[in-house]
Amino acid sequence: RTHELGTVYSMEFLPDGSKLLVSTGRRGVISLDSRGWGILNQYGLVKIENLNYPIQAEDIAISPDGKFMAVAMVRITAIPIIELATGNIQTLIRVDPNQTGFGRESVPGSYFGADIYAVAYSNDGKLLAFTGNGRTGLVDLENEGEFIKFLAEGRAPQKIEFSSKGDMLLMGFYLIRMNQWKLEVPLHSAPNLTNYGIVVSPNPNDGRAYLEEEKVFPSGKYELDVDQDKGTI
Repeated sequence: RTHELGTVYSMEFLPDGSKLLVSTGRRGVISLDSRGWGILNQYGLVKIENLNYPIQAEDIAISPDGKFMAVAMVRITAIPIIELATGNIQTLIRVDPNQTGFGRESVPGSYFGADIYAVAYSNDGKLLAFTGNGRTGLVDLENEGEFIKFLAEGRAPQKIEFSSKGDMLLMGFYLIRMNQWKLEVPLHSAPNLTNYGIVVSPNPNDGRAYLEEEKVFPSGKYELDVDQDKGTI
């Protein structure tokens, strides 16, 4: 079956596979029946501080129990956690630990709101990670979305995921070990570093990619030390 939905930004199955939720630019988030692929529901608006905002989600994440959906919205200074059965907001998560509310000027240093690009649930559903324009955070869902960690520096990764064991966060080409909060750049993600002028070449033996040689960042301030045997930079 084909649905004309306009631009599609993200999609995710419910854990039991019964529905597929699709984030679109024109129709909000819609749910499709995975058996006949008909449209079951549409989540078009979200109410924040008594104002209705159209749901234009860069990314969505479904809770492990299949009951809730976290929505990463552009220029909205909050991440709504929406109950799928009712469409109502269960929790409204701040995107900055210092923000005063959910209006456009409530985030320090931002006059247009905070663009949030991606969200992810932990495997046990207790944590939610998000990343956006200079704002990357980890919040405790069992404690009304209170911040556990807030990382505001660096670039803005377009995607964030928990590892299968839940001990690491993967953000674009960055990796964070949660027990140490140590930021690393996995070697197998080296193709993403081409934005910095680093040359990579595919390795046909294991399907990963390796740096051809040690390179220096264009700024001249950083130099990479590559250990091919250990697979580290």
